[in-house]
Amino acid sequence: MMHQITPFISELQEVIKSTINQYPIKKDIVLQMLDGRLASEMRRLVPIENLREAGAFFTGSQLGKTVVSNEFSSTINKTSVLVDPTCGGGDLLLACTPYLQICDDLSETISQWQSNLCGIDLHSEFVDISKLRLILKALTLGADKNTSSFDLDSKYFLRFRNGSMFDNLEVLQSATHVLLNPPFYKMPSPESCQWASGKVNAAAVFFEVCLDNVQSGTRVVAILPDVLRSGSRYEKWRNTIMLKSEIQKIQLYGQFDAWADVDVFVVELIVKKKPLINSHVWAKQGDESETTLSDKFDISIGPVVDYRDPHEGPILKYIHPRGLTAWESVKVIESTRAFKGRTVQSPFVVVRRTSRQSDKYRAIGTIIDVEGDVAVENHLIVLKPKDGEMSTCQDLLNNLKDERTNAWINETIRCRHLTIKSLANLPWWRD
Repeated sequence: MMHQITPFISELQEVIKSTINQYPIKKDIVLQMLDGRLASEMRRLVPIENLREAGAFFTGSQLGKTVVSNEFSSTINKTSVLVDPTCGGGDLLLACTPYLQICDDLSETISQWQSNLCGIDLHSEFVDISKLRLILKALTLGADKNTSSFDLDSKYFLRFRNGSMFDNLEVLQSATHVLLNPPFYKMPSPESCQWASGKVNAAAVFFEVCLDNVQSGTRVVAILPDVLRSGSRYEKWRNTIMLKSEIQKIQLYGQFDAWADVDVFVVELIVKKKPLINSHVWAKQGDESETTLSDKFDISIGPVVDYRDPHEGPILKYIHPRGLTAWESVKVIESTRAFKGRTVQSPFVVVRRTSRQSDKYRAIGTIIDVEGDVAVENHLIVLKPKDGEMSTCQDLLNNLKDERTNAWINETIRCRHLTIKSLANLPWWRD
């Protein structure tokens, strides 16, 4: 499926040959080959649906530096075995090379790196690209002597494999370090999965399988979608991970890149059979002494799933995000719907679930102040004041508009839907 990228492989080989033979080349071409050019060529040559199906969105140098932190790199030495089981174009391994042994001689450097580096990818083209880029990287790091003795057509980086990570799990056994940028598509949960059923984010499965197949003491660092850190569906997954490891770092990053519209974070941990109590938390928690929204409101998701729930039962006032006025008090609801499920009575506040980091307000509220039962769509979160007072609802809008709310939510949840938990733990700000 990735044969479209073959022209880039040929160009990459030519750049390496030119560098080896010391032909006049432009340094900017070499730098592009090592950072950015692969991703742009993938977008140019391969249909976007194929990229999404393959999870072929590459790390780049900026995110690579975040992954290979000072703490992580300080544990790398000449005997380390660095494994990337979904290596793609090799970006994460490239980020590790400045911390490996570098000889003047290119062949000696590649020979040493061959014992340090291992990559696996489902697509043979990516395996070839990873190996070629590592050679080019070695040249830029100073392994540029006696280059004429290096044969680009010979076999090198013999520990790299073409295939599925799941069919090459024995490779993980030899790792001292694992670097992972797994695919984010949905996949069926494995039969052995203890934390979810049905379709789940593939990154959660890849990450857990890695932890289950490395030796105790292995250091693992991964780029993961924020839904795994903050989504309520993955709370059991997070608890499972903490039972298998000691978390060293959880760092928010933001949007993966301009083309992969998903927020990510970086987690670094050490696999342990009997981990100590983890002091790191996946998402920011409120101070136990603080008053939070859950102290003042009963919080729930709107019960109406419009496309699925039958139009049966009494005709009710019906609210949904479309056309709902932000920061206002709604006294007239024109939309109606037949519904026989749970309803809500005024006064209450609804908050739109769809929310992203770039929004001016992360939690946009509207007060509902009407007579009778109201059916609420499930793209809204319902906050019902425990004291039943309209003034408490107005105080909530002021709390949601407070700039501290945006900052708090941005640290707590980066995925595109707010959760009950993210609002329940939101502090009730005091002036």
